[in-house]
Amino acid sequence: MGYPSGIIDSLDIDTGESTQIADLAMPAGTILPFGEKYLLVSNAQNYSGMLKVWNNATGMVVDTENIANLTSSACALNPSINTAYLPGLNYLYRIRLNYDTGEMTVSSSGYSSQPGKAWVAFNDSRLIVSNGSILACSIYTDDLHYTGQLGNGIVDLVNDDTRGGLYYITEDPGRLYAMRHSGMSVNAYADLDGTPAFLFQTSDKIIVIVVDDGNYYTKIWTKAEFGF
Repeated sequence: MGYPSGIIDSLDIDTGESTQIADLAMPAGTILPFGEKYLLVSNAQNYSGMLKVWNNATGMVVDTENIANLTSSACALNPSINTAYLPGLNYLYRIRLNYDTGEMTVSSSGYSSQPGKAWVAFNDSRLIVSNGSILACSIYTDDLHYTGQLGNGIVDLVNDDTRGGLYYITEDPGRLYAMRHSGMSVNAYADLDGTPAFLFQTSDKIIVIVVDDGNYYTKIWTKAEFGF
C-alpha cells in the first residue's frame, strides 16, 4: 500500500496487520513488484514524474529516473519481457527492468498515447490502453503495434489467462464487458447503475466498485454468469 507521504506498507491478509517496508520521499502512485526483491514505484504530478526502484532486501532505492510529460502513475508490467509501460502526454514510455540489479532503462515505446491507464492482457502478448486500443508487445521489437480496438474508453480492466477471459468497465455507457480471449469478441455485458470506478477479480468472481450520488457500492458477479 502506497501513500502520498512516500511510505509503503505491506499488509498481512490473514492477520490484517501492516508493516512499513519503504520510505521513498515521494508520493507512491503505483507500486509494481518485479523479480523476487524489487518494487517499481511511479509518481506523476503536474506533467512530470519520477520512477524509483526499491530493493526490499537492502531497504534502499537502487535506481531513479525523472520523466517529463508524465500524465499518469498507472504503470502496467509485462513480466514475460521484463518491461513496464507508463502513459505519457505524447506517447507510452517503456521501462526495461533488470531483474538481477533492479536497474531500469526508460525510452519511448513508439506508440502515440493519450492520458490514462494501461493494462497487460492475453497471456502477456497485448497491451491495452484507456482509449481502447489493443497493442501487440514483444521483446523482439522496440515499438508497439496496433492490433485492434475494444471500442469504448476504459475505466478499469482485469485479465484472466486461466479461464481465457478479459473483463473491463466503461463509463459511457456504464457497463461491465466480458471478452473471450479466443477471437477477442465480447461474450456478454452487464449494465451498471452509477459511475464505474474500479474493477477487481478473484479466481471465480468479478467485483465492480461504482459511485452513485457520492456513495460507493460493490457489485459482484460469478465468472460463470458470463460463460467462463
